[in-house]
Amino acid sequence: MAARIKPNRSLRTNAESIIPAMFEQMMSYKPNVLSRPESVDTLHEMRIAGRPLRYVMESLQPAFGSDFRTCLKEVKDFLDIAGLIHDCDVMINLLENFQNETENKMGRQPSSGGVSKLIRHERSIRNKRFRQFCRALALWDQQNFEKKLREALQ
Repeated sequence: MAARIKPNRSLRTNAESIIPAMFEQMMSYKPNVLSRPESVDTLHEMRIAGRPLRYVMESLQPAFGSDFRTCLKEVKDFLDIAGLIHDCDVMINLLENFQNETENKMGRQPSSGGVSKLIRHERSIRNKRFRQFCRALALWDQQNFEKKLREALQ
């Protein structure tokens, strides 16, 4: 990324190469995320890779027009969905750990109620959000979001 920065060029000109590179970095996780929806770590890594993109876009937003603001909103919405999925993943992990600890202490299998219901509920929410996440990626493909982003930088 640092190789793309040219100190003798304007910030706006540098943004024209930096922002697409950051978007490509985030999207490099897409094949693995889509082929392995249960992979908590890969989705989280994609989200983490997208944060700098969002922050740079937010900081440079005043230098660009309404098309850029629209792209920024899409990136923010996308990362928000990824964050909600991550929240589900964390909650599922906490609930499963609690269930396992309780099982070990009490020496019996958990009942079909209580914590098990909460786990199923969180998984259901996660699956719904993951489908929303996949729809957002498909829409970006259909609309050629990367091209739209590059054009918004002009």
